[in-house]
Amino acid sequence: MALENTTYIDGLVATNPTSSDNVGDGDNHIRLTKLAIKNTFPAVAGAVTPTHTQINSGVALANTATNLNTANAVVKRDASGNFVASQITATDIATQNINVTGTVTGSLTGNASTASTATLAAQANKWTTARTVTLGGRLTGQFTIDGSANVGLSAYVVNDSHQHTISTIAGLSAELTRIEGTVSGAAVTSAGKWTTPRTITLGSGLSGSVALDGSANVTLNATVVNNSHNHTIANVTGLQAALNTKLESFSNAASATKLATARYIALSGNLTGSAQFDGTSNIIINAGVVNDSHSHTLSTIVGLSAALSAKVDTTTYTPSDILTKLKTVDGAGSGLDADLLDGISSASFLQTATSSFTNNGYIRFSNGFSLMWGSASVAGNAVNAFVSFPTGFGTSCFQVVTTQQDTGVATHDNWTLGTSAPTTTGFYVTNGVGTAKTFSYIAVGT
Repeated sequence: MALENTTYIDGLVATNPTSSDNVGDGDNHIRLTKLAIKNTFPAVAGAVTPTHTQINSGVALANTATNLNTANAVVKRDASGNFVASQITATDIATQNINVTGTVTGSLTGNASTASTATLAAQANKWTTARTVTLGGRLTGQFTIDGSANVGLSAYVVNDSHQHTISTIAGLSAELTRIEGTVSGAAVTSAGKWTTPRTITLGSGLSGSVALDGSANVTLNATVVNNSHNHTIANVTGLQAALNTKLESFSNAASATKLATARYIALSGNLTGSAQFDGTSNIIINAGVVNDSHSHTLSTIVGLSAALSAKVDTTTYTPSDILTKLKTVDGAGSGLDADLLDGISSASFLQTATSSFTNNGYIRFSNGFSLMWGSASVAGNAVNAFVSFPTGFGTSCFQVVTTQQDTGVATHDNWTLGTSAPTTTGFYVTNGVGTAKTFSYIAVGT
C-alpha cells in the first residue's frame, strides 16, 4: 500500500491512495490525514472565518511591515521601539492623557473639543471655531477670523451718526475766509464752473447736442441730416471719374461671366422638366413626356404595323383553337410533352401502392419493392424463434436488420438471426440468454 510518512499537511501525497490499494487500508490514510491537520493547526479550537483571500492579504501585510514611513504598510517598531510616520490622526481621546517626551518635529493639528480636563494651549495655528467681529455704534463692518492668517477690516461711518464743528475740520475755517474774500458784491468775475449746466444743440442741416458747465472741455458730435442739402457732381471728388466707368441704365453689357440673378428654364406643354441657369456653365434639362398628352398613328411608329400583323387576332382565334393546335405538336421530341414533369414521364416516378404507418407497419411501392418494420419479444434461450412480418412479401425477403432495445441494465447479450433464411412471411431469431429480450427490425424485399 502507498502510505506516506508525514507530521504536517505539506508532506501529504495527493496521489495516495492509489487505485491498486486495498479498500480496507483506507482508514490508515484517513488517520494520517487527520493527524497531519491537527499537528499543523494545534491551537485552532474554533471556526476560522476569514476567507483565503483575507488570510493571504494578512500574511502579505505582515511580511511587508516596516518601521519606515511607507504608504499602505503595517507599522513595525524598530529595535528601540520607534517608528516613522508623516502624520498620526487621533479622532477621539476622551479619557486618556497624551504625554509627549522629547522634541516634536512638524506640526500638530486638531483640538481638545472632547477632552474632559482641557486647559489653555500655550500656542496654536488657529482657533477651533472661527469668530466673527462686527462693528457697532457709529461704524459698520465685520470680519471673520480663526487665527490662521491676517484679515482686513473695511469700516464705514454711519451717515448722520455724529456732528463736527468748523474748528475740528482742519483748514475749513481758512478756506471759508478765502472764498469770502474772492466772492463779493452782486456778481462773480470768474468761476471754475457754471451753477447750471447748459446744453448746446445743433439745428438746420446738422443734428447733435452736448451739455456744458465750464468745468472741462467737451466735444460735440455733429451729424449731417439726410437730404438736408445738395451737392453737384463736380463738388464730389472722384465721382465723375467713377461714373464714367459704369453702364447707363439703358446700356447692355458687352460680356459677363454669369447672370446677376439665376433663372429657371421650365418645359411645358407635352413635356415636363426644368433646370437653373446663371450662365456659368452649360445645363441639361431632363425632359419627360406627359402621359396621354399626344397621339401617334401606326405609320409613325417604326415596325409596329409589321409586328401587329404577325400576331393572332383574338376575336377570331379561341382557346379551343389553341388547344387543338397544341395537341398536334405534343409528344416525345416535340419540346412540349405535356405529360412530362421536368422532362420525365410520370411512369418513371415511384408511387405508393399500399402502406400501414404503425409501430409494426409497412409500405409497398408501385414497382413491387416493399419496406417493413416492427418489434418483437423473444423468450429466453429461444432458438430459431419465428417472427411474422406485418404483411407478407410478394416474392421474397432480401434482408432483415435487427437491433436489441435498451433495457437500462448493463448485460452481456447473445442473440442473432436464426440459422434459417427469412421467408416472405417472417424470419427467425435465436436468443442466447436466459431472459426474454425485445428487439426492433427492418426488412426489405419484393
